[in-house]
Amino acid sequence: MKNLTSLLLCLLLLTGCATFTKARLDAEADRLCAKDGGAKIYERIYVTPEQYTKLHDYTPYFFFDNQIKKAFGDGVFIVKREKEFIHGSEGVDDQREPQLVRYHDQLIRVSDKKVIAEVVQYYRYGSDSSWLPNTVAFSSHYSCPEKNRVLGDVLDQIFINSINGGQNEH
Repeated sequence: MKNLTSLLLCLLLLTGCATFTKARLDAEADRLCAKDGGAKIYERIYVTPEQYTKLHDYTPYFFFDNQIKKAFGDGVFIVKREKEFIHGSEGVDDQREPQLVRYHDQLIRVSDKKVIAEVVQYYRYGSDSSWLPNTVAFSSHYSCPEKNRVLGDVLDQIFINSINGGQNEH
């Protein structure tokens, strides 16, 4: 009985440490996000109804550049992504080792190299209890602003269905 109690106390302590690290990194993501997180739209573009539909035909975990390529093909827009590690580093087991990453995406029109929009997001990956095997626990994450909501909103802010009429704004 004494060994079981000791084991349970150790597990509780390990879980508490992981929870504290997650909370600390999530709070840091929120703090940084308040400074420069979110989207900036520099130009709105009218698109065909077919392109508009393709932009919005995505799964919950889509990537900005995949949606743009699906709607316009290659060579019209590029998405430039910068990835900066605030905490942790590339190539580590993100389930065990916590990471806080800043992503900065820019949507650039190829013809004139103009930045149409940019999005800054912060992600915390991992910091899960190290005593659970990978098959039992999946790496947790947190993002600010929330990924799917922000990117869906950005697509709606940049690309306007031409069925509503109007011309491109400059």
